[in-house]
Amino acid sequence: MTSPRPYRRSRTRREALAEIDSLSGTQFVVEAANALLTLPREQL
Repeated sequence: MTSPRPYRRSRTRREALAEIDSLSGTQFVVEAANALLTLPREQL
């Protein structure tokens, strides 16, 4: 998500985390999304 692609711009870290949070349970496994979102931001 944070890498640029020919078909879209790269997202900021904040935008990527917000997308993971909003799509948790649909496109992302809830447990995996929660594990990522609870990491300290300096580890991301």
